Amino acid sequence: MKPEQLETILDRDNWVCCYPGCNDRAVEPAHRISQNKGGRKYIKDMFMDLFFWECNKKVIDEIIHHPINVKSVCSNKAHNSFFAINPATKPLRAQKLVEEIYRNMVVGNML
Repeated sequence: MKPEQLETILDRDNWVCCYPGCNDRAVEPAHRISQNKGGRKYIKDMFMDLFFWECNKKVIDEIIHHPINVKSVCSNKAHNSFFAINPATKPLRAQKLVEEIYRNMVVGNML
């Protein structure tokens, strides 16, 4: 994630952790769909299944670091984990999130 992307997300959340009941200063991003190899593979596979389109690394990065996929959190690792959506255990929730991000990206490019 680029520093300016992180700053935009932290600004959006007023630099306060998004974990319910926590008012600590937010210092890092919590990716709902992980930016690890498994999260990236999930996105690539889902695009092929739903849209019959093989997305490239640039598109995957845009989805991973899209503001809808990222919450601001404090340094507490449990708060970061709270927002994680594991596609293996919550496939419908993960799919809906990626579809929402994709729609947002398409509409954003049309304006």
